[in-house]
Amino acid sequence: SMSQAEAKLRALRLEAQAAALQKAPLVRVQLLSRACSELQNSATLKKLLQAVARLGSWINSADLGSQRGFALSSALGKLHQFRALRGDRGLSLLHVVTLSAAGGSPIDAGALGNQLTLELDALPEASRDELSELDRCISEFRSAADWLLSEAEQENGHSDAVRERLRMIHEQEFVGRIRQLDEAWATARVDLECLLKFFAERWDHGQSKGFEHTTEHLLRTVEEFRCSIRRAAQEIREQPRRFTNIYNKSASPD
Repeated sequence: SMSQAEAKLRALRLEAQAAALQKAPLVRVQLLSRACSELQNSATLKKLLQAVARLGSWINSADLGSQRGFALSSALGKLHQFRALRGDRGLSLLHVVTLSAAGGSPIDAGALGNQLTLELDALPEASRDELSELDRCISEFRSAADWLLSEAEQENGHSDAVRERLRMIHEQEFVGRIRQLDEAWATARVDLECLLKFFAERWDHGQSKGFEHTTEHLLRTVEEFRCSIRRAAQEIREQPRRFTNIYNKSASPD
């Protein structure tokens, strides 16, 4: 019958595409894990966040000895809103943070943007990912494997030879890849939870959407911060005297 012919065609297509169907979500999952590791281990980010924490009482009495101490996304989100000095509207807290993290040196401040970008190599792409859509991709791969198995078990449908072939495709092309993908995704979710805790981000444990939204918001916020620091560092590099004069006069932390 036609449905059997279609099933055989679909099975052959899945056999040919299994590696590619698994690779796409696997690469995204591994990138998220790498981004988590980079964010928690970046010495430059730590230096910048300590400078943010020093910048006044509008951040909840952050402990300077700690890498966290305040919810990162809310603190970084405020930086754009401040112009640091009446004397120079072009100087923002981002310039102050960059210079402060570099100990007031415009040369070191100028290098911070590129250094941060090197240390957070996986972040730009990871910050654009949608976790619910990634989860759906992984589920679809698992569903394709389940379909192969259910077709192979239909005694009234396909011949023994076809059913054996379907089982073989499932075993050879899907079983190992599903295991690898599931393990990587489970690891990445643990990594993402650790990241949220590391940066003192709160989410509703009863809702996966709360976790996904909080994670995506954090990654996007830090990526915006990375871009902003890169711009600020470039401006300091291009006009070192202008920024260090103003910084030294009145923008260094008390």
